[in-house]
Amino acid sequence: THLNDPSALIGLPIYFDQSCSGLGHIAALQRDHLSAQRTRLCSGPEANTDLYTLVAQALTHQAGLDLHAPPLTSGGKPCQHTKARARFWLKNKISRGVIKEVIISTPYGITFWGIRQLITAQLMRKTNSTDPKTLLRFVDGPAIYLAKAFATVLDPYLQNANDLKAWLKLCANTIAKTNSPLHFTSPNGLIIRDAELTTTKKEFPTVLNGRKFAYHHIAPDPSSKINSRSLTSRIVPNYIHAMDASLCTSVINQFQALDLPI
Repeated sequence: THLNDPSALIGLPIYFDQSCSGLGHIAALQRDHLSAQRTRLCSGPEANTDLYTLVAQALTHQAGLDLHAPPLTSGGKPCQHTKARARFWLKNKISRGVIKEVIISTPYGITFWGIRQLITAQLMRKTNSTDPKTLLRFVDGPAIYLAKAFATVLDPYLQNANDLKAWLKLCANTIAKTNSPLHFTSPNGLIIRDAELTTTKKEFPTVLNGRKFAYHHIAPDPSSKINSRSLTSRIVPNYIHAMDASLCTSVINQFQALDLPI
């Protein structure tokens, strides 16, 4: 219908998948054309293969190296644990689905423990056993291996993103030191404000069902100082979510202005 009449309204979805919006927003803010291609924010030679696939290929390459030339133990012998875990991933394939959640979480400062948990959850869905030895061999061991490999493989793809994250956190920390709230205005005019105060944790002994236990009460700190740690840790996700929300709002407003259904 659209080919015959370009003015005709159609209800088909638009297959333009901008992957990993967090890193895409960071790429746009930095005018980082290569990273923008890898997150399918713009066209280019690298736009045909997204970041998830590139990292999966790099991890697979690393597993191949570790299988054929594993690191040495303190005794000077090849590490058999590393070799076995690399063989596991080469056999079971490091797919986009396995690592997607990890990469999506990288702009928000995911830790080694967080990466390990996400990969463990993926592997647990494929494992019915509750035997500790089986879980160590097919879940925990491979998860530890891949979480360590991420630290090496991801860095070349995230250098610019890490630089921006460090700058945003420096800004947040500088503002927090003045004991002032942090706020910025999103593109659609919404003011994003973060002014969490420091808190103190008090413990009170009490009794429940005849048993003693400690009740913890969290209250604002008497000094009423801005919590610099919270402001610093939240500035990157707050910025990215504000950009996502602004984009959604702008699209809805534009459709409403044109009196079109969405």
